[in-house]
Amino acid sequence: MTDTDDVDRRIGESVRSARRERHLSTRQLAALAGVSQPTLSNIENGRIRAGVATLYLLADALSVPPARLLTDDDGSRRGHDQVSSGGVRLRALPTAPDAKLEVHEVVVPAGEAEEHSFQHGGEDVLLIVSGRGELTLGKSRMPIRAGDVVWIDATAPHRLSAAAEESLTVQVVTARLP
Repeated sequence: MTDTDDVDRRIGESVRSARRERHLSTRQLAALAGVSQPTLSNIENGRIRAGVATLYLLADALSVPPARLLTDDDGSRRGHDQVSSGGVRLRALPTAPDAKLEVHEVVVPAGEAEEHSFQHGGEDVLLIVSGRGELTLGKSRMPIRAGDVVWIDATAPHRLSAAAEESLTVQVVTARLP
């Protein structure tokens, strides 16, 4: 078993455990999260890697922080990486078990954009670490560059794109609000 297989297995077990605690069937949870039941089954059985956006959907449907689904066997959190077909890297960074904040790092290659808009409960603070690009928030577009700090209402669809000539690195701190 590879490290990747082990991560997928642990995430699947965490999702299954949270689902069972709430007395939900896979069909019910899939409907609440907006994913197919076969996809949920494959995630729970460690056959596929759940993307970060899917983990957020599942966590919202389960009323748990997404970080709970990234728990290792010893209770620690190592984080979770996902690279899209366009090369965008989204990494959920480790957090404490009862953390109110989540931290992600997004790296968008030059001339690329996140494949889909992201939307979730709470607020985000974006620290633009390096590069230049654009933040699309709802129907608005905002230029961003290294050194900028932007607060957003994360319930609005949001998406990052990098300038044609340089990649964009952003650290995102999410505060989940009750």
